[in-house]
Amino acid sequence: MKNRCSSFIRLIAVILLVVAMVLTLVCCGKKDNKKADGGNDPVQTGSIQTGDDKEEISFSIRVTGPDGKTKNIPVKTTADNLADALIENDLVEGEDSEYGFFITAVDGIKAEDGYFWALVDKEGAMLQTGASSTPVKDGDTFGFEYTKIDY
Repeated sequence: MKNRCSSFIRLIAVILLVVAMVLTLVCCGKKDNKKADGGNDPVQTGSIQTGDDKEEISFSIRVTGPDGKTKNIPVKTTADNLADALIENDLVEGEDSEYGFFITAVDGIKAEDGYFWALVDKEGAMLQTGASSTPVKDGDTFGFEYTKIDY
């Protein structure tokens, strides 16, 4: 009786293990992004979310370059944060870091040694968050100011 009971428990354990493995493969397996109509499903590229499920918003950035001249640039996006919106619109260059996206160039102007692009609010106060963690809303205004590093 005891031998029969332990065999039954082993059989149940093996069945549960097989079911768990099948579910894992089904849920996490490679997904084909082709729709039945031949189009593609929205795909996430890098950190930019694309697709028709998000409402497009408009905001602007004010860029003050090394010559002191200011340029206002309108931005349209479906991104949730400033970095993704600017990358989506090819307005910045930079690299990912452990602290977020580090911006090295704005509107084609690369920060030279000893300078950086300061992210400021519409009043010109430096933000305490980076572009990756700064949310964007319709009508927002942000600024980038070419700034000398104070050592």
